[in-house]
Amino acid sequence: MRTFNTLLVAALIAASCFTCACSQKADTNVIKGYDKKNTYFSLTSSDGKKLALEDYAGKPVLVIFLCNDCPDCHNAAPMMKKIDEIYSPKGLTVIGLSWDTTAEPAHEFAQKHKLSFPFALNSEPIAKKYRSRGMPNFYLLDKNHNIAKVWIGENGGDAYVKDMFKTLDEATSQLNPK
Repeated sequence: MRTFNTLLVAALIAASCFTCACSQKADTNVIKGYDKKNTYFSLTSSDGKKLALEDYAGKPVLVIFLCNDCPDCHNAAPMMKKIDEIYSPKGLTVIGLSWDTTAEPAHEFAQKHKLSFPFALNSEPIAKKYRSRGMPNFYLLDKNHNIAKVWIGENGGDAYVKDMFKTLDEATSQLNPK
């Protein structure tokens, strides 16, 4: 009986693996050699182009979930701008993932706050993959696009901001050793 149960479990596991493997479609648009993590996304940018995480392979990325209707996102926008201005020249890519489904609100947000980093639209499904709740949320992805650090919300005070900038300093210093 024990042997039968072991064989039954093994058969069920094999069948489920076969089903999963067969139901997944190959993404032929992914850069060869790019290891798609659970953090992977490919969305339409606010400019109507494809914005895919794979385009930043080998680089750390700060992903910011936000939307134009979010007061806390507007409050955090000066910090977003400062991060982009300081760390983009050091090799960090900043990407805004907007829950907005059309380009107009994302453009409004970027123009109002003079933000120059790219925005992708309709990011709610990606936010669920990241387990992001509320906005703004900041996800630092290392150069392999694993989540290295998460900051939740607009601003947790001085310690929050100091931690964010210290972590971003460390992440970018690895790219540009002194």
